[in-house]
Amino acid sequence: MAHVARLIADAGLGGHRPSHQPYVEGRAFARRVHDEAGLPFVEVYVRTPLEECERRDPKGLYVKARAGELTGFTGVDDPYEEPAHPDLVVDGDALSTRMPPA
Repeated sequence: MAHVARLIADAGLGGHRPSHQPYVEGRAFARRVHDEAGLPFVEVYVRTPLEECERRDPKGLYVKARAGELTGFTGVDDPYEEPAHPDLVVDGDALSTRMPPA
C-alpha cells in the first residue's frame, strides 16, 4: 500500500491513502518510501479507545473476535502499536461517526 500511495503522490495527485497499519515497522516503511522519493507523508493517528471501537462496530466483528471466530484481530488477539510521534492526532472518541444532514 505504501508503494501505491507513493505512485499516486508521484503522479501529482493530491490524494490520501487511509490505511490501518497496526505495527510501527509498517508505518515507518511507508514513511521511508515517501521520504526516499522526496514526497510528503503525513501520519494521522485517530486515537480511539478499544471500547469505543467495539461500541461502534456495525458488523459485530469484535464480538466474533472475542468469541474466537476471528483470529488476528487488532486490539483483541493481535497487538496495536500506538504511534510514538504521529504528525496529527485526532481523538476519535470525541467525534461523531455520523454525518450531519445536508
